[in-house]
Amino acid sequence: PFLCLPFPRVLIHSQVSTYLCRGANLMRSGVHAILPPPSAPLPPSSRSVIVYPRGMVVSIHVINNPTPMAAGVLVAAFPTEMRIGPGAKGICVEIITCYGDDLWNISKEEAK
Repeated sequence: PFLCLPFPRVLIHSQVSTYLCRGANLMRSGVHAILPPPSAPLPPSSRSVIVYPRGMVVSIHVINNPTPMAAGVLVAAFPTEMRIGPGAKGICVEIITCYGDDLWNISKEEAK
């Protein structure tokens, strides 16, 4: 239920989700993109950069799937303190809950 709130969206490839469901944090190299929530207003100009601060809660989505599969917090500000994508090193998101874990299942039961 709490994943329905408008958090920034971290997009990953489907292969990365396997590691997250096994308990891994999301590494920077596994991130395809970080996007604003769908309801977020557009920046005032095309040159504006949206900065996501360290500690911000994000939802994690497999590309082309609107349903989040995990939630976590950014370990560094993006894009000012870290880069993402192939070749990037380090953790991007510390996972709080992932599809199928105990916390996810508890929240699913409470939603009924």
